[in-house]
Amino acid sequence: MTATVPSSLREAVGEVDRMQILTWDLAEAPVHREEINVVVLPAWNAPWIKRLDELPRLCALQLGSAGHEHALRFLPPGVDLAPAVGVHNTATAEMALTLMLAAQRDIPDFVRGQAKGTWPAPTLRRSLADRTAVIFGYGSIGRALSARLRACEVDVIAVASAARGGDDYVDQVYAASSLPDLLPRADVVAITAPLTPTTRGTFGAQMLSLLPDDALVVNVGRGPIVDTDALLAECR
Repeated sequence: MTATVPSSLREAVGEVDRMQILTWDLAEAPVHREEINVVVLPAWNAPWIKRLDELPRLCALQLGSAGHEHALRFLPPGVDLAPAVGVHNTATAEMALTLMLAAQRDIPDFVRGQAKGTWPAPTLRRSLADRTAVIFGYGSIGRALSARLRACEVDVIAVASAARGGDDYVDQVYAASSLPDLLPRADVVAITAPLTPTTRGTFGAQMLSLLPDDALVVNVGRGPIVDTDALLAECR
């Protein structure tokens, strides 16, 4: 087997048994294109993804991103696609937690006040502790976020495509069909699901209307999981 990887990843990949590893410039076509069986991409969209059909022996594409929907239209028939499952768990969970804390504690107001040399009047701000968070998309990123939220004394409700047993962080995982019963209890909703035909538009007008008026929605999944027009209307 022959695989091609970006030069920035070559050292990290190391040597693989019974596989030849080639490097390539992201802006140019990889060399030895007639031999290549596997293409490894970085986390961002490399220009060469649009020319995969020029590799006659390609059998697999390894993405550097957790999301994969952007690559589907470039994937030749019969080629396997692998997203970077597990690679971005920590970074995405940290980002979600940062956004939650910043919103609950009104950190943006303090930053704007600092730039203006003003200080807002003392007032009570919300905490994450003792809140209820619904995590929609309980895969590896959802579990990583759940671990962090539990450390912040948050009651976590996990939701996935199908119901299943719990783990170290939640007692059980609810099916997506349970969202109408769960959302009225949510102080925070964290969206960590992938974008699929099933998840697209999940949070439309009906779902958003079930949330308490002061609930926080943090979407670190894909944008179209939330209906933008419905979100703007609900925020208004």
